[in-house]
Amino acid sequence: MTRFDWQAYDDGSMDVATRAQAEQALATSDQARRELEQFRAFRVQLRDAAMAEPVPVERLQARLQVVVRPGRPARTYRVATWTAGLAAAACLAVVFVLARAPRIDEVSTPAVAIETTVHEPRAVRDWLASGTGLPVPEIRLAGLDASIAGASHGKDWIAWKVTMCGDEYVIYGRESNNWFDHATEIQTGLKPMYVDGKHVGWYCGMGMAYIVKGGTEEGRLQLAKRACMETPSAVKMSQSPAERT
Repeated sequence: MTRFDWQAYDDGSMDVATRAQAEQALATSDQARRELEQFRAFRVQLRDAAMAEPVPVERLQARLQVVVRPGRPARTYRVATWTAGLAAAACLAVVFVLARAPRIDEVSTPAVAIETTVHEPRAVRDWLASGTGLPVPEIRLAGLDASIAGASHGKDWIAWKVTMCGDEYVIYGRESNNWFDHATEIQTGLKPMYVDGKHVGWYCGMGMAYIVKGGTEEGRLQLAKRACMETPSAVKMSQSPAERT
């Protein structure tokens, strides 16, 4: 199996052709899915370790104040002192990088999914709600020449497969309030939309955010405009099948 740079895959820097190969591998290879899961687990461990590492801020500030003083030549310190300072600075850098808001790409291509061919809007809603416990709206895409072709979910995300005008799209939903921090906000007259060239996203009530990916740029925006009207803050979320019986 081809080995992939999962860091590049997760941070969005992987080129389009290689990403397509990686996504194909994730869809067909248990080994590829394990590698990505192991990488993400390692990243979480690294972040946790960095957060737990004590940083001697006062010592660093004191050293910086006396490195160079006006009228005096720069002083040279022992290598060990600078090594400790650099290690602490690196620790802070790791915390900053790993704590940043995620890019859309980093969470819009899940590696492990449970799928269904159910396509009736209410049945899809019920299936997603019972499988995740997330607040799931009934997406119908009323008024569009579009149809739901199936759905999928992971432990913390939901997705609708959509076909419109011969093109395939996916609507992803997840709990987030910072998913679009790296995207560009546009005003459509409905609610703010966020675009990054490959996705169109929006925030809704109950802490949920959604994106549309795939298809064409015009199609993504058209789908997002319709879907966002079916996922408003005031939408009455479905009861679980158990609650209705």
